[in-house]
Amino acid sequence: MKQIKLLLILILLFTIPAASIVSGQQTAPTPRQVFKVEKPEQIFSVLEGKWDWEYLEKSCQDNPFMISFSENHKELYLTYENSKNAEGKTEKKTYTYNLLAISLFGVRGQMQDEKRLTDNKQPIIWQFILLSKDEFCWHRTDWAQGTCTKKIVRCK
Repeated sequence: MKQIKLLLILILLFTIPAASIVSGQQTAPTPRQVFKVEKPEQIFSVLEGKWDWEYLEKSCQDNPFMISFSENHKELYLTYENSKNAEGKTEKKTYTYNLLAISLFGVRGQMQDEKRLTDNKQPIIWQFILLSKDEFCWHRTDWAQGTCTKKIVRCK
């Protein structure tokens, strides 16, 4: 019974209704457009892999990123192989997210050492929302409900 209640809470936390477009963002998927795995623990294997922004001219060529997870699934690692540092040199850069929740269609996490704050002076929380097994978008919890970044696609 506890597992069912937890699952219902997670589904409610991640339900995203359609909304109008916000500058720099696109309308988020409606619940019918969200890709769902059968069991929450399957979300890790679906999100793992190489990804990049769909709109980029050289998507999946110049600087795609890898998503992976810690063995205990408490952290998500987002790694760029060709990130530019302050001196303009190319280096590998990994961002670590502490996972706060998982659901049938995504994960919610807070990036470690996040400097950006919401208008309420709280650290930014990100949701990784699956659109298909090969597409996702990011939603910040302080953005208008129903908004999402442009599409991110799996690199083949």
